Parts: sequence; structure tokens; C-alpha cells
Amino acid sequence: MGVISTINFLVLADAIAAQAQQLATTMGDGSAPLSPVTASDSAAANIDRVNAETDAEIVGELINGFRNQFEKMTTNPNAYDRYFASVQALNIHVGGMNAFMTAAGERVAPEFKACMESNIAEKFDPENTFSPVVPDMGTIDILGAASGTFTNGDTIDIENYFAANLRLRKTTVAAAADAIMLRVHLKDWDDNDVTKDVAVDASDVVDTLYDIGLPAPSPDKYWDVTNIEVLSGGAVGIGEQWQVESILERVVTL
Repeated sequence: MGVISTINFLVLADAIAAQAQQLATTMGDGSAPLSPVTASDSAAANIDRVNAETDAEIVGELINGFRNQFEKMTTNPNAYDRYFASVQALNIHVGGMNAFMTAAGERVAPEFKACMESNIAEKFDPENTFSPVVPDMGTIDILGAASGTFTNGDTIDIENYFAANLRLRKTTVAAAADAIMLRVHLKDWDDNDVTKDVAVDASDVVDTLYDIGLPAPSPDKYWDVTNIEVLSGGAVGIGEQWQVESILERVVTL
């Protein structure tokens, strides 16, 4: 009996991850009970409705059940148990998905990792799972000529995910901007200190993007930004701001 190809395996795994994403979006996190737009919002609103009852006995008989429903919806928003049979079948077929991914040198989506680990007693190595987007890994505010203030941001959770390609996003436009050379200080997967220089243009508008290193997908993958320097320019770019964000390695589809 043959073993499924890596490409076809990832098509199946990505579809399960996309299904999980869709369910998570539908279920929500219960944060808008006053104007429900998701199932968990409605569940949260029902808790408020029960608590609004004036009869304490009615509240006492109902509240735990409705709270329990809400907790189940929000603590398991992707309903990973629904994927048990398909995930188990894949795991058995390839003789262990973590080892299969290691041999293939490929990575599954974070949602598939969650499906796998919720249903099968096996953990994906961080090297075998690509990271969700980290939107703020560090910010530089231009203060003047070759001067700026770096604010540290979040890191990729390397206990669970692999490093990622990164890019700079312009978040604020200065009243008068000039060409600026930025030096981004990074940590690679092997915890080496790496620097990458990025030249940003005076005419850039908000949300302009620049790759840090070679464009994705490339080996230029990092998990932490430790500093950003202004090497040159910025004399009239006071107030300009750039932020480092990670790039999703692969967009999963249904």
C-alpha cells in the first residue's frame, strides 16, 4: 500500500484547518452580547437574560446550565472533536503525522496542530507548524536625523511554532518624509543574532510593506525583533513610524 504524497496530505490538512477557522469565526468569543453577531455572543446574551430574571429560584435553576453552554462554546470554539475520525485516519495512514512532516520538511497550519493535539495523543514539533500572524513584533518611531525610538513587541511562540518571514509596515506618515535606512536586529531559529537593512522611500503611504530579507517564501525566517535602528535619513521624517509583522507561511483554503 502506498503512502499519500506530502502535497495531497497538506491539501487535506489545510482544508481541516480552514474548516476550523470558519467554525471559529462563526462561533466567536462571546464579546458582543449586547448586539450578538456570533453564536457565542448569543450564548453570552442568554446568561444576561437569565440573570435579569427577578425570581432567584429561576436564576438558580437555569444559570449553571447556560454558563456551561457558553464555556463549552468558547473554550472549544473550533469544535475540534468533529475532526477526530479524519485526523486519526491521516495519523494512522502516514505512521505518525509529526514524523511525516519532519521527513517532508513541511509545516501544517496552527489550526491543524490544534486539531491534531486535541484528538490524538501526539504533539507537533514547533518546526512542523507554521506560526499564526504576529502583527506587532516591534516598532520604530522616527525622532530625527538617524534617530529613533524602538518599542519591543511580541515574539513568535517558538514552543509551538516555527519562525516566519517578516516585513515592515508603515503605520504613520510624517508631515514631511525623506528616505530612511533602517537596520532590523533579529533572532533566527538557531538563536543567532542577525541584522537586515531595509531602505524605505520618502513617498511611502500608510500600510506600505517592505520585506525584511529575501521575500517570502525564503530561508530568511525569524522569531524575534530585538531592535530597530535608524542608520540614515529621518531629518524631516519626524513622527514617521514602522512596525514589524510576521507573514503567514501559507493561506489555508477549504
